[in-house]
Amino acid sequence: MKDLVQTWLVPIGVLLTFLTSIYTAKLSRKNVKTTKYIETITSERIKWLEIIRREVTDLITNIYFTLKIYSSKIADLHELSNNEPPTTNYSLSFNAMTGIAFSLRTTAWSESDFILKLNLLKLRLNPKNDKEILDIIDYFIKFYCDSDNKSEEEVSRAKLHVEKLLILFQGVLKNEWEKCKKETRSK
Repeated sequence: MKDLVQTWLVPIGVLLTFLTSIYTAKLSRKNVKTTKYIETITSERIKWLEIIRREVTDLITNIYFTLKIYSSKIADLHELSNNEPPTTNYSLSFNAMTGIAFSLRTTAWSESDFILKLNLLKLRLNPKNDKEILDIIDYFIKFYCDSDNKSEEEVSRAKLHVEKLLILFQGVLKNEWEKCKKETRSK
């Protein structure tokens, strides 16, 4: 009986121990790969969130600034008409005077800067999930592309769109942050 144990059971025990070690190593390697993958995706998502947050902040700040200048200049045109109801639709162009006002800021953007930044932001979004945001971005691309003249109505409409854009991006950022938290919990 002792020979049977030494002949068969010890080698079988060693073989089972070896197979268990291989299985455990393989499982550990898979877990490490999965964890590393999740960490990489999560860190990239966090970087994306920061980029979007910074780009949207810059963009919305500069859009508000241009709309403020347009509103101010349109109000000046109303005052020049002695506060009479305008007989024509006052509009302000993106001209030298507007350019001077913009250049007083440390980071002045031209029309092409707006279009560039809007298109860059557009490329960072999902065309299916972010359709409403993309429509507003397209509105602003058209706003800065179409005409140098901006009417009071166009400026008012643009203000509503920029406010809506801000609210929509808050939702996107919150949803992405929730996904990051969920991913880190599931590790």
